[in-house]
Amino acid sequence: SENANHCLASQELKALLSVDDFTSDVDKVLIAAVEGGFIDKLPNSDGSDMVVYKFAHDKVQAIAYDLVPSDDKLQLHALLGKILWQILPDATSGRQRETLLVKIVEQLHRAGSRFFEEDEALRMEVVRLNLEAARNVQKNAAFLTAAEYLRSSATLLGEQRWSNHYHLTLETLTLKAEMELCCRRYVTCKRTVLEILANATCIEDKMQAYAVWADCLGSEKKTDEILKTVY
Repeated sequence: SENANHCLASQELKALLSVDDFTSDVDKVLIAAVEGGFIDKLPNSDGSDMVVYKFAHDKVQAIAYDLVPSDDKLQLHALLGKILWQILPDATSGRQRETLLVKIVEQLHRAGSRFFEEDEALRMEVVRLNLEAARNVQKNAAFLTAAEYLRSSATLLGEQRWSNHYHLTLETLTLKAEMELCCRRYVTCKRTVLEILANATCIEDKMQAYAVWADCLGSEKKTDEILKTVY
């Protein structure tokens, strides 16, 4: 049965991973995993010496993930995000960078903010990554994903975001308002717009927020309220 196969695969993976020193034996573990049919070794298309592996099936990946203790999962996602982040400058094309960037942000998002909340410089770098990733997925109409990245950024920017990181906050929240509108989350959209209007220091910085507000009210059939807000 499927449950029996799942249990058997789980036991085999546990045995495979129960080495005394995983770091020194990583090559041995990978070879054994390939021989066991858990992962596939892929040809490297870029001509480098780097070896590429992938799980043989989504269910194998799910079983392997389930074997990771719950307390270690967040740390694992943070580690994967940081490793991918280190190779981001090596991306050889715009498309490759976009794909890698989304994977980085997904891993860091799943890890949560506690792994970099004490390092403000690092947090701002993550905010910039989120912003770039949100713009990338926006091109593919993935508005829900973009909004999620930007909500995470708003949290990372902190309560004093307007005084400490004005331009980054303006850029993040303006795009966030646009994405919330695209997702038809009108309450959240208007809340974000009102924050921008309350904190932006000049009319130029408020213009896009006014445009989003008008579109939001128009979508709600409340066009009579548009001029009240502006004036």
